[in-house]
Amino acid sequence: MSTALFACVHAAEFPAQALLRLRPDLRTEPVVIMDGRPPHEFACSMNRRALTLGVAPGMTRLDVEGLPSVRPLARSQETEIAARAVLLECVSQFSPRIEEASSGTACAFVLDIAGTERLFGAPAQLAERMRAALASSAATVLYHRRADFAGRAVCDRLLPAAPEAMLDDRNAHALA
Repeated sequence: MSTALFACVHAAEFPAQALLRLRPDLRTEPVVIMDGRPPHEFACSMNRRALTLGVAPGMTRLDVEGLPSVRPLARSQETEIAARAVLLECVSQFSPRIEEASSGTACAFVLDIAGTERLFGAPAQLAERMRAALASSAATVLYHRRADFAGRAVCDRLLPAAPEAMLDDRNAHALA
């Protein structure tokens, strides 16, 4: 029985990361992404600075504007589509076998990296190379783990719980 090897690339709060990727001037400010149409807008994604000021998912625009120095921005599906394409293009250089496993406001891809050791080295080396390639596209958390089940199940199992071989998130600063 062969053991499969997967890597999971996970970008939390993707709507916020997609907009902040294009607006580096706002990375140091508390930013919340508002979804919906006025007057029914609600907070769908935020950066850590906004979270520490008390912004919570589902807050109305009125609630968000009542918090000091929080900058509400409108959600941009076009920006998210473009950022997802950049992320996918970036990870596709490491494996042609990729499955999207996004849910909620997170963007995630599971890569089948079995047999890539000769090209990229050990899984930890591959993860470091992926981390370097992704540094400019979005803040990500990379996981790798040996498994004997298919891609979607891998991500479903890896993302809710901390895996054995979780690499530290050296790009956390990108999620302003």
